[in-house]
This record gives sequence, C-alpha cells and structure tokens, in this order.
Amino acid sequence: MDSKIQKGYLLLSDISGYTSFMASTEIEHSQEILSEFLNII
Repeated sequence: MDSKIQKGYLLLSDISGYTSFMASTEIEHSQEILSEFLNII
C-alpha cells in the first residue's frame, strides 16, 4: 500500500455557545462530547 501525503483544509466553526460550554465542562466529559459532535458533522 502506497502512502501519499494529501493536503486539505480543516474547518471548525464555533456553534453559538459551544466553546464556552466545552470550557466549563469537565475534561473527562468534554473529549467524549467533542468526539461525538465531530462524528455527527
């Protein structure tokens, strides 16, 4: 299997209040929530 370097863009938008929600959420829970959110989008 040949490995190729690919270039692309990663776009993250701040859904209203999401950053402040994550900042106030315990680190143990925030990783799970963020992972689920990114899988959805």
